[in-house]
Amino acid sequence: MDYSTDLSIITWLEIDEERIYNSSQRRVADVLPDIFSAYTALLPAVGIIEGFPFEQINIYKSTIAQINTNASVWKQYGVFSAHQTPDYKLTKFSDLTVRFGVTYDANVIKRLEWGTQGFAVKWEQTASNLLHLLRELAQCATLNLYIVDYCRYEAVEVLPSSDQVVYSVTIEEFISLLSATSFDTTLYLFPDDRSWCLINVEDGDYPILGTSRELGEALSSKSSIEMFPLSPESNV
Repeated sequence: MDYSTDLSIITWLEIDEERIYNSSQRRVADVLPDIFSAYTALLPAVGIIEGFPFEQINIYKSTIAQINTNASVWKQYGVFSAHQTPDYKLTKFSDLTVRFGVTYDANVIKRLEWGTQGFAVKWEQTASNLLHLLRELAQCATLNLYIVDYCRYEAVEVLPSSDQVVYSVTIEEFISLLSATSFDTTLYLFPDDRSWCLINVEDGDYPILGTSRELGEALSSKSSIEMFPLSPESNV
């Protein structure tokens, strides 16, 4: 990946790390400039183990009997196993909310009980979905990428440079890098014309995309990603 030490290209983002990492009160306006007419939450792909006995799992009850039951169920379905991989079949958050009786909105990830291990994010599918979305979105060969927490990845040699730089990346390079960091890095991706901007935040539930309203609506009809509209004041 090519890169530049000229950081003037990111001035318009008005990046404030203190606001970005204030997860208890973080709003869309704290991570993206209030210049777009549409902000969209891009949910990850999710899978479920078919036939998983959710009713038998209780991660809050610490009796020996319950701990043994949890362990037995997880062993049966390959959870926490070094020799077996759980078979998570692709599903939708909309289906999970119906099954588990929670509200279907941009906070759905926080409402689901992930500790049961009966469902999980499918990261490869998430990467594939985002790749196809960006191909619909980008009208240029390369995009600008700024990684806020670049210092975290110098040791594992994920990044070409250990300095504070702006990268010029293809969509494929971006997806590869995001996957290498397990989708757990704070970064901005945008074209030269600033017509849209994608932000991913460390420990965040999902990437957020800022666009025009027309572009946002067009993308939602072309993508398999579950999306929710956000406002600058939405908590994320």
